[in-house]
Amino acid sequence: MSALVMNNSSMPVYGVECQVFAAPAPPRYGGGAPPASRHVGSTTFARIPAGESQQNAVDWAQLTDKAPQSGHTFSMTMMFVDAAGLVWTRSDAGTLRRVV
Repeated sequence: MSALVMNNSSMPVYGVECQVFAAPAPPRYGGGAPPASRHVGSTTFARIPAGESQQNAVDWAQLTDKAPQSGHTFSMTMMFVDAAGLVWTRSDAGTLRRVV
């Protein structure tokens, strides 16, 4: 598995850290709470220039006991620093939040 990160801004971003989470498929016939997701891997990017994208493999090496199984759904969050030195997080749903 790999993470593809696109920088659609007009300035570079730095120290991009992607955290990958996995959750088992929900119960087939309903009932009960949806399964909780858990951290299963990560990858980092030192710098992504403006308007470019980069792809890195996700590191499972330290998390072999938590490796995702077939049928799991995945989500990702990332944290990065913009050209002005501000820290941001973005969810895979697109929500962007400044870390203060």
